Amino acid sequence: MAKIPPLIRQFLATRGLDNDTTQQRLQCYVETLLKWTPRINLISKKDVPYLWDRHILDSAQLVPLLPTRAKTLTDFGSGGGLPALIVGALRPALSIHCIESDGRKCVFLEEAIRLMGLPNVMVHHARIETLSPWPSDVVTARALATCSQLLRYVTPYLAKEHLCLFLKGCNAMSEVADAGEHWTFVCDTYPSITATTRGDATGMNVGEEGVVLALRQVKPKKETTT
Repeated sequence: MAKIPPLIRQFLATRGLDNDTTQQRLQCYVETLLKWTPRINLISKKDVPYLWDRHILDSAQLVPLLPTRAKTLTDFGSGGGLPALIVGALRPALSIHCIESDGRKCVFLEEAIRLMGLPNVMVHHARIETLSPWPSDVVTARALATCSQLLRYVTPYLAKEHLCLFLKGCNAMSEVADAGEHWTFVCDTYPSITATTRGDATGMNVGEEGVVLALRQVKPKKETTT
């Protein structure tokens, strides 16, 4: 089985998540991802040495931000299962919906879900705009679209009390400003914990300038006519 790095073990332990089942699920995910990646390019080849930091920890950091009352989470553009399958492994009581339009990636997601033992996770092979929305307490997205475009995608899915968690890079605040032209919302920002992790001896900063956007009370602005 893939060995879990100390940094990940420490993250899990400090949040009461370091148990045998969680470890096995994360190890299973990593092994399955690495097996499938050469065939369907789930992650970049150059990211493989930094998989635990750049992808697993980056996804896991959303779990402490989840409301305790949350029952349903929808992940948009799930791709290789990041962050959805990592969140599903750490919060197995949470009902998770993965929306992905690429059929090959959906096959991977189904296989990873089966091997990880995650009956709480469901895959929807479809384009976002073709589905009939369901109410979601939490919506997530990673490397999918701009903040403004994401709000157009997710708004039909938002429950009355909701939280949008978007993993973003160095343009995050510019995207928030642009989204504010058409949407009203309350936005909290959290520096990515992966921004302090390091790669190999070159000193590569794995998560440089990463941020998590947490948006609440999302509503479209009413258009005015003159």
